[in-house]
Amino acid sequence: MVTPTPTHSTPPPPNPQARYYSDPAFLLRVPASAFMPSPRVDSALVSFSLRAPARRGGEDEAGAPLAAPAADERVLASVIGAAFTQRRKKLRNALAPLFGGDADATAAALASAGVDPDGRADAAGVRDFVRAADAAVLARAGAGGAGGGLVFC
Repeated sequence: MVTPTPTHSTPPPPNPQARYYSDPAFLLRVPASAFMPSPRVDSALVSFSLRAPARRGGEDEAGAPLAAPAADERVLASVIGAAFTQRRKKLRNALAPLFGGDADATAAALASAGVDPDGRADAAGVRDFVRAADAAVLARAGAGGAGGGLVFC
């Protein structure tokens, strides 16, 4: 969740789900030598201050407030999970199962929600995932309201 990559010496920001529910803060770096056997990377101690339900969604990576929390947090969790399970795929393909399986229809729904359908999970922020989840909720309602072939965990 909060690990450096081979090309970056500092860890990336916590994943979108952690940022949605909390205000994470880096506390200190723990060197690899603190562990036995010693891993090949340093670790970090991070605190997560949980947000009250009314503040969920809070701010994006730049600190700008989100318009509102996700319409359905279970769908948000499904969207984030699907995107990061297949992080090398474009969002249009990774999220297609949540939108009925059609990548083109998924791309159209994401684009109309203001999300780049050709982006990848690692490049998307909290705001993008909330918008994608809300688009999935709308697609579900448009497909008959009771799921209509759309699959959410």
